[in-house]
Amino acid sequence: MGIGGVETVILNQVTAFTKKGYNVYVVAGKGIYSNRIEELGGHYIECDFPEENKIDAERINKIVRIIRENNITEIHIHKYQCVLSVMPAALITGVPYFAYEHVIRDTSGYYTWNYPIYKVIFPIYFRNAYKIIAITPKTIENTQNKYNIPAVSYTHLRA
Repeated sequence: MGIGGVETVILNQVTAFTKKGYNVYVVAGKGIYSNRIEELGGHYIECDFPEENKIDAERINKIVRIIRENNITEIHIHKYQCVLSVMPAALITGVPYFAYEHVIRDTSGYYTWNYPIYKVIFPIYFRNAYKIIAITPKTIENTQNKYNIPAVSYTHLRA
C-alpha cells in the first residue's frame, strides 16, 4: 500500500464499498496507506506479494484461510504480483475474482520475460476472471489479442 494509482483505486473502492454496507478486506503489503484502509472502514490484512517466479503454497493457503474465515464472496486482484497466490486461492475456494488492468501500456511482457511462470499463469488468470476491469480501451485490446479473451469479459474502468 505504497504511493500509486493502484493504491488510489483501492482506497476509493474501500470507501465506496463500505458506504454500501460491504465488509471490505484489503490483503496487501505494508505501506504508507495501510492505516487509511481502517480509517475508511475497511479491514487491512498484511501479506507481502513479492515479484517471483514460483507458486508459494504457504501464501496460497494463507489467502484461502483469509477468504474462508471472513466469508469473502468476491475478490479484486489489482497487481500482477498477487496473481500467483490470489488466483489459485480464488479457484480453490470457488470465489469469483475481478482481474484489474491498470496500465496504459502493456507491461505483462516484463513479467513473462523476468518471471517465465507468467507465460503459463496469465492465460489462466484472464480466462478464469469473472470480469476484467481495464483502464482504457487500448488495455482491453492488448489482453484480448494476446490471450484471445472475448470482449464480453471486459469492463472499461472510467475515471
